[in-house]
Amino acid sequence: MSKKVSQFASSYSGKERIGKFTVEITASEAPASINLFPAPGIYEHPKGRLAITRASNQEFIDNHNAHVYQEHIPIDVEHESDTEGATGYIDLLSMNEDGSVDATVKWTKRGKNLIGNDAYKYISPEWLRNWAPPDDKSDVHHNVLVGAALTTRPFFKDLRPLVASEGKLYDLDGEERTEIVRAFDELEEKILSNALESYSSLDGGVLEEVTDDYAIITVTDNGTNTHYKVSYDYNEEADKLELNEPIGVQSRKAWETKEEYEARLHQHKKPGKGRSKMSKVEDVVKATEELDKDEQEGLFVKLAKKMGVTFKAKEEESEEEKEKREKEEKEKEEKEKAEITAKEEKEKEEKEEKEKEEKEKLTANEKKLTEDLAEANKTIKASDEKIKESDKRIVAIEGATQQARFRDIVRGRDESSVLKASEDKKKLYPFVGDSEEAMGMLKTIAEAHGEDSKEFKAYVARERGHADAIHEAGTFKETGTSGKGTIVGSAKEEFEEKVEEAMKANDKLSEGDAIALVAKENGDLYNRVDKEATKRESDYPGS
Repeated sequence: MSKKVSQFASSYSGKERIGKFTVEITASEAPASINLFPAPGIYEHPKGRLAITRASNQEFIDNHNAHVYQEHIPIDVEHESDTEGATGYIDLLSMNEDGSVDATVKWTKRGKNLIGNDAYKYISPEWLRNWAPPDDKSDVHHNVLVGAALTTRPFFKDLRPLVASEGKLYDLDGEERTEIVRAFDELEEKILSNALESYSSLDGGVLEEVTDDYAIITVTDNGTNTHYKVSYDYNEEADKLELNEPIGVQSRKAWETKEEYEARLHQHKKPGKGRSKMSKVEDVVKATEELDKDEQEGLFVKLAKKMGVTFKAKEEESEEEKEKREKEEKEKEEKEKAEITAKEEKEKEEKEEKEKEEKEKLTANEKKLTEDLAEANKTIKASDEKIKESDKRIVAIEGATQQARFRDIVRGRDESSVLKASEDKKKLYPFVGDSEEAMGMLKTIAEAHGEDSKEFKAYVARERGHADAIHEAGTFKETGTSGKGTIVGSAKEEFEEKVEEAMKANDKLSEGDAIALVAKENGDLYNRVDKEATKRESDYPGS
C-alpha cells in the first residue's frame, strides 16, 4: 500500500544519535539569518519518505531558546573545534508562516571572511534526537540543537546528501541537485502528520495502511514493531479531520485488538472433531452447574458409559463393619486430640523460650547500640575531617580555574572580550607589562568586589585601553624590521631592540610574551616608553 515513512530528525541521526544535514548559504556575504530546518511535510527521498512535522520543528525552537543545552551554540569549521575559535554563534530560532525554522546568527570576523571569500558554501546544523542533562537523566528533551559547522560540501555516511535551500529540500549527487517533492495522497499525509503531532506514543511511526475509516501506524523500538489502529473521520467539504485515540492491534491480515483476537479464538473452541474426552467432560460440567447432585451424577454415568468407563455398584455395610469403622473413627479422634494438646504445650514452651531469648537479645542489643553510637561518633568526626579536606581541594580547584580565567583575560582570549572585539571590528591585544602582576591585581579586585563589579570591569577596560593605545601609537615595530628612522636614543628604539633580542634568544616567545618579559625586567625603560606613547607626565599607574 503506502511506502515506509521515517521521521526526518530520526533518519538523519547517527550511531550516537547526533543528527546532521546541510543548509546552503546563497548570500555573497555572511547572512544575518539562515533557514535552518525546512517546512513540515512528507518528502520523497531515495532512502524512503521523510516526515518533517511542525511539532518537531517547534521542539527545536523551544529547547534552543530556553537554553536547554547551552546559551551560545557555536559554529565551527567542518564539525571540528580549533584554536582559532568559533566562526559565529546561533542566537535565536523562530518559526515562519510555512512552519520552517529560521536562525539569527552572530558571525565573528573569521566567519564573515570565510563566507565572503567563498571558502565555505554550506552550514550544517547538529542536533540530538534525545538529550537529558547529566544531573537529571529523567529530564529528557527531544530534538535539541547542539552545534553547527561551516562546510565545503554536504556529506553523510550511508546517506545521500540532503541540502536545504530557501525552505526547500534537495538531494545532491555530485554537482547535480534534484528537488525532493512532497509525496502521498493529501489525505494520507494529513492523517500521518496529525497523528504524529497529536500522540507521543506514535513518535517515529510509519504509515502501514489506510482504509476508508482507519489507518495502521507502526512504531519500531529496539527491533520490536508495535502496531496502532487510528480511526478517523474526514469531512472533505470542510476539509476537517478528526482522529481517535490509537489502539494497539495484532499484526494479522485483519487488524484486530487483543480482546477481539481472544474472542475470535474462543468462538472456535466448540465441541467437535479432534477434541479430547476431558474437554467434553468440562463442557458437560459447565452445562449442568445448575442441576442437583443426583441429576449431575446421572449425566456423568451416561457420559462415562459412552467413554467406556464402568462403575462398581455400592455395597451395603454390615453391623460388624459399622462397629469397626466407628471404633477406628473414635480412636482417630482421641489421637488427634492428644496431638493437639501436645502441640499446644510445645508451642507454650517454645513461646516462653523465645521470650527469654528476646529479652537476652534486647540486653545485648542495648550494649551493642552503645558501642555503635561511639563508633558512629568516631566516623562522623572522621567524615568531618574528610569534608574539610574536600573543601580545601575544591578551593584549590576553583583557584586554578580562576587563575586560568584571569590568564585568558590578560592575554586577550576570554570569550566576552573576543566577541566584543569582533563586534567592534577591532584587533585584540594582551595587557602590556608583567602578566603575573596583572593577574594578581585581578584576583585582589575580585576578592574585594567580585568579578562582576564595576571596579573589576574598570580595571580590565583601563588595561585593555592602555594596550590599544600603545599598539595604535606604533610604539612596537613589526617583528623583523630594522627600526631605522626612529629618534636615536629614544626609549621606543631601546625597548624594540630588547624585544627583538628576547625573541631571537627564545624563538618560542610570541611578540606579546616578549614585550611582557622586557617590560618586567626593565621597569624604568617601560615607563619612558609609556610616557613617549601616551604623552603622560606621571608614571604608568599599572607599574
